Amino acid sequence: MSLPSNILLRIVPRPAVRLAGIRIRTDAQKAMEDVDQLWHKTLPRISKLMCQRSDTATYGVSWIIDAKTCSLEYCAAISPGRGSALPEEFEETRNAATP
Repeated sequence: MSLPSNILLRIVPRPAVRLAGIRIRTDAQKAMEDVDQLWHKTLPRISKLMCQRSDTATYGVSWIIDAKTCSLEYCAAISPGRGSALPEEFEETRNAATP
């Protein structure tokens, strides 16, 4: 599979980052709807955390679980500060640094 000629792809090296958020499992057919619903559910909780810090970014992170069935996990997340009190339903994870 190749990218359409009008899409520019750039890989940007990034350090590892600690993330916390709400994760769902979905598939390619339902991903757009499921991810949209997840952000609507998660954004109010993330907004409260963002008010506590001025340097907070949000992240949408996905992991392919099964390429044959096109199932994936998606996490609507924030990079919390050390010692930040997180909502109970938030899971913590760490993404790997890219070379």
